Amino acid sequence: MASGLPMAIEAIEKPLPKPVEAWLLEALVEARLAFRLLEELTRNAAGRAFQAWKALLAALLRLELDRLKALKT
Repeated sequence: MASGLPMAIEAIEKPLPKPVEAWLLEALVEARLAFRLLEELTRNAAGRAFQAWKALLAALLRLELDRLKALKT
């Protein structure tokens, strides 16, 4: 697995853990809200964008949790 492509395909073929599904859904919802709020130029858009980013990172970290734990040892 020298390139990133086989790893990405492997992740897609596996069923996602329920928390990851929830975080990805949250990321999509928050990102959509952020874009809608940006159109209206409200201050809440930055908060929504941050929530989307946080949920996306949580999902990605959970997918790579085993690899991160292996780095620790």
